[in-house]
Amino acid sequence: MSDDAPNMLDALSEGDGAVEFFREMVEPTVAEFLDRPDDRRLGCLACLCLASMADHYFHARPRMRDERADPNGFRRKIGESHWAVRQVIGVANATKHVVRLTGRVGYQDISAQPITCANLRAGWPINGNQEMVEVEGGELWLLADLVEAALEFWRDRLAEV
Repeated sequence: MSDDAPNMLDALSEGDGAVEFFREMVEPTVAEFLDRPDDRRLGCLACLCLASMADHYFHARPRMRDERADPNGFRRKIGESHWAVRQVIGVANATKHVVRLTGRVGYQDISAQPITCANLRAGWPINGNQEMVEVEGGELWLLADLVEAALEFWRDRLAEV
């Protein structure tokens, strides 16, 4: 992301429903979760907000999408283009739907787990409970890492003019 992207978002926010939703709902909800990465409720809410960005973007920026696209197709295309966003959408769907679909993340795959001391994915040392999610292929990921990556994806996408 370029250094001027946040300023660009501020300039674009007037009349852009996607930027308004991002600023008013997504950023504060994600920030709350990142402050408390062991809170499943906040993690799921962050994922729901991030997943909703596809719809807000789709409707607010018709010039940035294929005219034949529909919101579900657009969401799928976004998920195919960015792995972490796809996982976040999966967590959002798991939050909304009780029955786990084959090959998809289920609500039971999202859990707080104690991490005594570890470095995950070349990150900072971790100590304490963290919300984890079992993603495609059975890998265990920090939900906060996926949420942060999805947040940056949308921040960069919104900065495109």
